[in-house]
Amino acid sequence: MSGTIHKDGIPERIGSGARDVCDWLQFTALGQLFCLAVFFYVAVFCLLCTDTGLRFLEYLDMAFVGFVKFAVGA
Repeated sequence: MSGTIHKDGIPERIGSGARDVCDWLQFTALGQLFCLAVFFYVAVFCLLCTDTGLRFLEYLDMAFVGFVKFAVGA
């Protein structure tokens, strides 16, 4: 169990669980992978499920088609 010990020797228990979770997310490889996975899931959701995201994907699709035509020489 972690917690800050004050001058009077009483451990601080309020909020220490949230601090432990935050430390786990920030300082462990598994926590960082979890944050990265959540970020990409949210990004994919925004791209596929919002009007702005779909328009952006359509723009990327057209840009990629143009690049392929340029590269192939068609």
